[in-house]
Amino acid sequence: MKNLEEKLNLHRGGNDTGEIFVEGDPNSINSELNLLKNQFGFCYFLDMYAAECPGDDFDFKIYYYILNLDENIRIRYTVSISSKFSMPSVTSIWKCSDWYEREIHEMYGVYFVNRNLDRLLLPAGCSEKPMLNSFRMGQEIEATTPFGPYFTKRNQKDPLKNWTKISTWTKSTHLSFKLWLQSDEGKVSDSIVEVGFLHRGVEKLCQNLNLFQLSPYIQRVNSHSLFCGELSWLMAIEQRLQIKIPPKAMAIRMLLAEFSRIWEHFYFVEQVCLKLKMDKDIREFQFYKEYITELFENYTGRRQYSNVFIGGVPSELQAGWITSCYDFLPKLEIFTSKKIRELSKDYFFSEILRSDSIDGNTALELSLTGPTLRGCGINFDIRKSFPYYHYESVDFEIPLGKHGSSFDRVLVRLEEVRQSTSIILQLLDNLPTGNLLDEGHEIVSLFKAQDDGNFNALDLMNLIDGVKISKDVSYSSIEAGSGEWGIHLHGDGSNKASRLRISPPSFSLLQAFQSLVIGREVSEYGAFLESFGINSSEVDR
Repeated sequence: MKNLEEKLNLHRGGNDTGEIFVEGDPNSINSELNLLKNQFGFCYFLDMYAAECPGDDFDFKIYYYILNLDENIRIRYTVSISSKFSMPSVTSIWKCSDWYEREIHEMYGVYFVNRNLDRLLLPAGCSEKPMLNSFRMGQEIEATTPFGPYFTKRNQKDPLKNWTKISTWTKSTHLSFKLWLQSDEGKVSDSIVEVGFLHRGVEKLCQNLNLFQLSPYIQRVNSHSLFCGELSWLMAIEQRLQIKIPPKAMAIRMLLAEFSRIWEHFYFVEQVCLKLKMDKDIREFQFYKEYITELFENYTGRRQYSNVFIGGVPSELQAGWITSCYDFLPKLEIFTSKKIRELSKDYFFSEILRSDSIDGNTALELSLTGPTLRGCGINFDIRKSFPYYHYESVDFEIPLGKHGSSFDRVLVRLEEVRQSTSIILQLLDNLPTGNLLDEGHEIVSLFKAQDDGNFNALDLMNLIDGVKISKDVSYSSIEAGSGEWGIHLHGDGSNKASRLRISPPSFSLLQAFQSLVIGREVSEYGAFLESFGINSSEVDR
């Protein structure tokens, strides 16, 4: 790292995330990022986004988040530019930066030179830039053309020849994106994914609400998780407000997060089985998912999204709830082991899902994450690489695949269920004692009083209005069911986030799927898509 410090304007942050900050020069961005990737091993592209900087000498900041997977070091590379500056594209360094640059161009108007900037999230021909401070919620967006196929440039003579619009009717896509496939002798020769049909402007909404009003919006970004997306947000705000979570509350949150991971893994394996018409397996997964949902409901009072609030958890684990877990978890482990054996021996299932493969270098180049990355043999899990809560104290393994096939991704998910079962049992066996909340923090004590129905609403409103977020940037992430789920939180000295960036796994996974589906059998695209674990409500935020 000393050599890196000598070559770049580098400094370390004041948090414990392992993050390093680099203030880059926009005119030499390609050379510096090439240096970081090829000489210092920062080969994994995590995220890229923009933020407006009113009142400063420059108009925008562009943030690049990259990782060195060998040393578990994260770098935030930042460049400051004016609105008239044309940014160099980094797609030659990281192919997966394509959608990120298009998103920045659409939302802020930042131009990237020497590249195609077709619309991604907004209707074609839209001139408005919704993430600018000058754009107000409720303002109409005018477009010259509605959503529709925009691939005519690829085949000017007969643009619709051999192209098929796939109706994305599966539960995981919620009819919110269109998939266009071009086929040649039964195999996919080209593909286009159209997103933008579910755009709710979550990040824009977050700029107009105080910190304590954001939870319902962020919860619903991940519609296939019982708790994980919410946990990332809780960690982000607690980090900024310096709220210290008691050890017992950490353990209970981990229990909920691991149950949520199991539910999500079963959901996507179930969807793969649905595509292959394996009805018996679908019913079995649904049974165990329902039991987990009931456990979740019995503790939080809700079947999806929790009543867990800032500063800890609201209540103790009841003896009956713990007993139910001890009864259920051995059955879950037996079922998962049996299902791994059955699916491995099922010729129809294993042969179809082994027909594709992704090597480790391709997985890194496309910024795959979660079980999709680990299915390619890349050992990276936030719980191990950047451990939070008690993950350093529990014993678990990271399952890896060999060939990066759909079969590997399914087996990795099922093996991770077994590891999550072990984590939950270890936590229950060694549940810490003590408080459930950081009651010494004024904000937490008032929220607790509100939950008990014994509080002064005026005091709470005055306290919330008085909370100030410092003028810096923080990043908090967890390992969700489909990969790294992070929150970038920018403060401006007020009680609102000047920029809140949600960084879910599905955005990069769907972009990668668009290129990886080429060469696959058209009849098998559905199982291939579901094995990635893509949640479209995360993509179109």
